[in-house]
Amino acid sequence: MSVKAGYSTPMLHVAEIEESIRFYELLGFATVDTDRCKPLGWARMHCEGAQSCSCGLTSPSTLPTTE
Repeated sequence: MSVKAGYSTPMLHVAEIEESIRFYELLGFATVDTDRCKPLGWARMHCEGAQSCSCGLTSPSTLPTTE
């Protein structure tokens, strides 16, 4: 039996999911689902066949720096 890959949704780690949602809405994405927490822990978005999932960082200290 062979295994086939199905649909895949990339997960993007972001500092603020609400800001990410607003950005992707400007690109035509619509929010499909969230964890409904305050603040959001993740959100799944969709746009004409493309999907994206934003996941919150565990802490701001995990953000990449340019130093």
